[in-house]
Amino acid sequence: MEEVGLRDRKTKFKRILNANPDFYLLYRCTNISASWLSLLAGALVEDFSDMPVDREPRDEQVAALAFFSRLANDLWAIIELTETGFDLQARALTRSYLEHVDILICCIHDKKLTKQFVDAIEPEAANAFWHKHISKNKAKIKVTNLIDATLGIGNTDLVDRLREEAELAGSSLIHPTMLAGLSTAFGTEDGDYDSYPIFVRFR
Repeated sequence: MEEVGLRDRKTKFKRILNANPDFYLLYRCTNISASWLSLLAGALVEDFSDMPVDREPRDEQVAALAFFSRLANDLWAIIELTETGFDLQARALTRSYLEHVDILICCIHDKKLTKQFVDAIEPEAANAFWHKHISKNKAKIKVTNLIDATLGIGNTDLVDRLREEAELAGSSLIHPTMLAGLSTAFGTEDGDYDSYPIFVRFR
């Protein structure tokens, strides 16, 4: 029964993939990005193994390994969840993915922040780092300001507009809300795409 349901969901996913060019392009780009990030993480591991014993890796190298590994794993998980009908869970994971992208961009432009990120290894330190630099859209606001400065414009809503759908779905589903509970219990229909429900639908 479970194998039949899984096969049906994967078949429906492939049908949508073939029928929707935009979705196909997004799917292929996501796979390429996940592969690229995985290769970067693997290359860094190789660099570390070839490093002399008496030489410590730079903070930037350690941070890059952490970021690339996490972003690659998140993308692979998002891909697999979507392929098998768990798009609601994939959307919730996307919120965490975007937070990592934000702090990565911030670290690229701030070596002191990179040092703090690398030093936040223990759970208490990691939690303090999150509250100080990421929670309540702190990192996202910094990214917006960086884009404003780069483009030479002020008060742009470019980041908000690009992320609107992903962030709305993520915030609605990642927090304990009625919408999150009912959506995961009974699934949702988005065009021809059916989210996987906890309770079996009898047709």
